[in-house]
Amino acid sequence: MPLVYALIAASALGAIISAIQGITVTFWMLKPLTTILIIYQLWSCTSAPRHQFTGLILAGLIACLLGDILLMNDAWFLPGMLAFLAGHGFFILAFSSLNGFSRNWLLLIPVMLPVLWLNWSLSPYMGEMTIPVKAYSIVIVIMVWQAVCLPVWRRNTVTLLIGTGGVLFLFSDSMIAITEFNPSTTVSPLIVLSTYWLSITLFAHAAIINQRSAEHY
Repeated sequence: MPLVYALIAASALGAIISAIQGITVTFWMLKPLTTILIIYQLWSCTSAPRHQFTGLILAGLIACLLGDILLMNDAWFLPGMLAFLAGHGFFILAFSSLNGFSRNWLLLIPVMLPVLWLNWSLSPYMGEMTIPVKAYSIVIVIMVWQAVCLPVWRRNTVTLLIGTGGVLFLFSDSMIAITEFNPSTTVSPLIVLSTYWLSITLFAHAAIINQRSAEHY
């Protein structure tokens, strides 16, 4: 397991450096490879029959992989966003499988407010993407809301990893939105990609721990 995590880190670092340096071929190879390694880590560290939570996280990661590939071409931005939207749907189902769908409305507020502000500030630049972006915003807010509700329900390693991963995913996507829609602002790939891959690595590791815990009972 440590070897795969080292490979994930090396691949991610290579992809980030390639993105910063504009080395397109290497970036196109290493970006999907990093996510594939994260998926492999979860797959290889869990055995069948897999817990429902594990299966849903795997489905979400595969959707993210598809989104990674599509977003490498600006012309495929909308399909890529739809792939990530599907991934968030699987993550919502995964988190809900642990303690049902949370209705902790107080926790919804700090998740929703920055997303509302971002949508408002970027709305002049969105054009025909306004409706898809707002739909995506609703889904990711629900995903992060459910993620951060889990450590409030029961604080352990699994729920803390999920909560942290959800916040990191939202941060990464917010930086992508700023770069994509605000012509005067560009966020470094180091910030966008490192937080994204750390996020889904935390989700995968939470699933590994949860799966192994379930196998002991």
